[in-house]
Amino acid sequence: MPPEQLARLRPRASQPVVLLDPPDPAALIAALATRLAGARRPRRLILIHRDPRAPTLSTLAAASPLRVETLDLATTGARALFARWPLHLGCDVAAGQHPHLLLVGRTTPAEALLRQALLGAHYGERRLRITLLDPDPAAAAAWFRATQPQGETIAELRCATPEAPALDADTPVSLALICDPSRAAAHAARLRQQLAVASGTSPALIAVATAPWPAGARADWDGQTQPFSLIADACTPETLFAGRADQLARTIHEHYRDSVAAQGRDPDGEPGGQPWARLAESFRGANRHQADHMLAKLAVVDCRAVPEERVAGFAFTAAEIERLARIEHRRWAADRRLDGWTHAPVRDNARKHHPQLVDYDALSEPMKDLDRFAVRGVPTLLARAGLGIQRLLIVALIEPASSETPPPPRRLVSDALGRLHARYPDRALVLATGLGSPLTRALAAQAIEHPATGLWLLHQRSLSAQLADCTDPATRTTLLDLVARAERRLPLGAGGLAGWIAKRAEIAWHPTPPETGARPLKRLWLAPGGRRLVWDFEY
Repeated sequence: MPPEQLARLRPRASQPVVLLDPPDPAALIAALATRLAGARRPRRLILIHRDPRAPTLSTLAAASPLRVETLDLATTGARALFARWPLHLGCDVAAGQHPHLLLVGRTTPAEALLRQALLGAHYGERRLRITLLDPDPAAAAAWFRATQPQGETIAELRCATPEAPALDADTPVSLALICDPSRAAAHAARLRQQLAVASGTSPALIAVATAPWPAGARADWDGQTQPFSLIADACTPETLFAGRADQLARTIHEHYRDSVAAQGRDPDGEPGGQPWARLAESFRGANRHQADHMLAKLAVVDCRAVPEERVAGFAFTAAEIERLARIEHRRWAADRRLDGWTHAPVRDNARKHHPQLVDYDALSEPMKDLDRFAVRGVPTLLARAGLGIQRLLIVALIEPASSETPPPPRRLVSDALGRLHARYPDRALVLATGLGSPLTRALAAQAIEHPATGLWLLHQRSLSAQLADCTDPATRTTLLDLVARAERRLPLGAGGLAGWIAKRAEIAWHPTPPETGARPLKRLWLAPGGRRLVWDFEY
């Protein structure tokens, strides 16, 4: 906005004003406050800043109608990106696979993305692996240590050049981020080939930029590379005006205020108990970090957040509470360490010393109970946000022996899905498949028309190899549509599919009668003649 327009700016009560890095924001706010003096209805001004440090603004008079909010573009973008592509997108954390984040480039918002990953990638005892690809690996390592204090206590760091990334198959890359917009296409093409050779995997490759990317067609998509823009994809009306990104964080904070009041204390009298509108950014950040990790916790125990009306009630088991309490302590410790805190026998807020920055096993039982209490409260917090929890029901779609095997009639598929949803009303149905045949692609496409059915893609080979097998554009487009809608993309490697299904699936959907004793023991299949489905368990 030109300076002369800023000089005449007068926000309306019904239309919030959003400005990206305006010159001299303090002077602008002072002028607006004077211009709006006497207005009866509040006026909202949102200042988006590229610099990680929020601009220094003077405090407005309590009676001023002007309401000023600041938004860190990089941090908001990082939260939005990992909400859309979580680190467990490309690994089965409930089965013991571990996340591996690969980052190419150091332009904005690379620093914020790394910090968000370090805050959120807590799924078990093993640390997140981070691989930085840079022409100067030593400089990349130094940059990481300078921007992420104590980051190597949270994650295992590896640095290499883009030409020789030193990838291996023991911990496949689960998500790759490219923060080098001018060379994103070249990086993505090279990474697709390197990942396919190293581990046969096809993780999502997210090309990140500040400005919007040019629009493209699905038919031109390679199945892996996807664009993400801080401005177009993170600064949406839902985020800016409705506060959707902070809905759960606000719920967590209101729950805390209620807890303080229930103890006979006034939350308004505590720095961390102020209403959200007056809450310091450091406390807002802590609530956001806790909210952002909710879905990671659910993934660890094969659960999913769903609309509350689908759920009658939910409680974690004792074993799940203990497992998640360990993870919650690691998450809390990472939050503290990234803020500069270190361990000391006596707490000292001024020096950022904390006695609880130790392993979970070294905590006293009362301290462990704090983490257990936080885990037990997850269903309540989600319920206050209009969400419930369901355990997953994993149904494996078994590939036919012949690619010529036709899919069953749509009416039989609809009937089977209806029976599964009716038999397991408290479970979230997930179809797990490699999408390697017309039959499994047709079944998956019809199944996910139901809003309560999810899709997991099981990779035995690279996606580029699967796309190469698509002999016509319609088949390719169908496969790409299904890949885009998959909630998880799990690398299994050659020969790993049968073992994964036997261990993880509760029901197997076979194209033909299965062998006796094949696992899982709950099975259904198409009877000879193709006119009915056979179930060998009570549905």
